Amino acid sequence: MNQWRCALLALMLGCAPVMASEAAPAAEGFPSQALETFLATAAEETGLPRPWLEATLQQATFQPEIIAAISRPAERTLTWGQYRALFLKPDRIEAGLAFYAAHRETVDAVAEAYGVSWPYVLAILGIETRYGKFFGRWRVLDALATLGLAYPPRQTFFAGQLRVFLQQMHAEGLDPTDRFGSYAGAMGYGQFIPSSYRDFAVDFDGDGRRDLWAVADALGSVANYLAVHRWTPGAEVARPLPSVPEAAKALRATGLDPSTTVGALTALGVEGLAGLEASTPVALLEMEGEGGTEWIAGLPNLYVITRYNRSYLYALAVHDLAQALAQGAP
Repeated sequence: MNQWRCALLALMLGCAPVMASEAAPAAEGFPSQALETFLATAAEETGLPRPWLEATLQQATFQPEIIAAISRPAERTLTWGQYRALFLKPDRIEAGLAFYAAHRETVDAVAEAYGVSWPYVLAILGIETRYGKFFGRWRVLDALATLGLAYPPRQTFFAGQLRVFLQQMHAEGLDPTDRFGSYAGAMGYGQFIPSSYRDFAVDFDGDGRRDLWAVADALGSVANYLAVHRWTPGAEVARPLPSVPEAAKALRATGLDPSTTVGALTALGVEGLAGLEASTPVALLEMEGEGGTEWIAGLPNLYVITRYNRSYLYALAVHDLAQALAQGAP
């Protein structure tokens, strides 16, 4: 009887567990040394039973398509107008309003508990998974095992994510073999990577486990993520600016951090910022929209959204989708 079968039977029938000093045979497609190193490290760092780790990884399947996908050169950069058009479609807005109608009590409770406006929580779910209609085509176990055991350029990172994923599945009593997500192992309604699952997921429905595939926990986890990253309840997120004088264009943002203030922009003749405190941090964004250049004042809450996904294109799409949901809500 080989070692893997013994590990499986150890869980089911009481077979003697495999000793940590023995080398585990590789699941098909995975380098045996990488697998053995991972098993030894994961068992030591997480405290998970090695037989359980071995039995679980024996069910992982190496996926060459994932290696091809992550190795593919970056796609061309989209303009703001092109990116926005991907997500601000009537069917996505209508689906978001239908989701809100179906789960309104939970959505409103999450918004109240975390101080995050409900349209922004739903907009993130809408962009990430179409409100849970598409979690991803890959088993998370396969994706993380493939990248964590057989992709040297980022093997250390993904091995760490695989370790956290297994730890979270074991802790929450979830089956690690039937969870689906992206080719990089992002999962659930909000597409959390395992370390975000560990750090920000919440048990909002009170059933004793944090389940990113359950509506209440998913909503609460997204809201908690934004709240932890200092979302300001009731504050604006972004403002379109009518124009920007030439002297102020030197203050345009070159990174994600807000690099100027309302007062500095106002002093240089920027209009459209009335009602905001002069000390409010601002990212002055120059975006290529469908009709030409758009200038947008990115306020602190927009920066918070970039903590979820490090892109102002993403954050602005969330903002605009949230605005559309808010306007369409009964």
